[in-house]
Amino acid sequence: MPKPLRLFIAIELNKEIKNLIKEVQNHFINIDSGIKWVRPENAHITLKFLGDTTEEEIKDITTALNEIANSFKPFSVTLSDLGAFPSLKHPSIIWIGAKENPVEMQNLSSNVENRMEQLGFEKENRPFKLHITIGRVKNHRDISSFVSRLETYKITSMPTIHCDSLSLFNSTLTPAGPEYEIIEKRLLT
Repeated sequence: MPKPLRLFIAIELNKEIKNLIKEVQNHFINIDSGIKWVRPENAHITLKFLGDTTEEEIKDITTALNEIANSFKPFSVTLSDLGAFPSLKHPSIIWIGAKENPVEMQNLSSNVENRMEQLGFEKENRPFKLHITIGRVKNHRDISSFVSRLETYKITSMPTIHCDSLSLFNSTLTPAGPEYEIIEKRLLT
């Protein structure tokens, strides 16, 4: 039996957004704060993490993605802030996001969540928060100087994300970090 793939559904990012991620990371990179930075080329907006998935399930997922993509028109989202989960004072995940979830993004994420639940994937119990993960705190020993800088850092120019497709990614975990590969891509019509 073939090994299941570790999949997620996401929105890809353009070069301008990836350059912004590099710029933000470079501002903090010299602080020894135990943060593992996401490679900008791997950054994306996750709509749904599926986890281990069989070949049979992939067929149903791609059919559902096609139906979802055909029911949404492309839209844009302007990024507006830097933040952290669970909070800026106690960060575990560092992200770039929007102050509010635009209606189109909220509807798209809800549709993806509901369709994947119909296919047997567990429903996420947290509300969707549009964000691009740019770093993960691995060690909290010297985080205070990082937190001080994070709380006062302002991104000067916020680019726009053009959401015009949905992608099904495979995530392969390696010692150097995850490697992502697009399995299917569906254009919003």
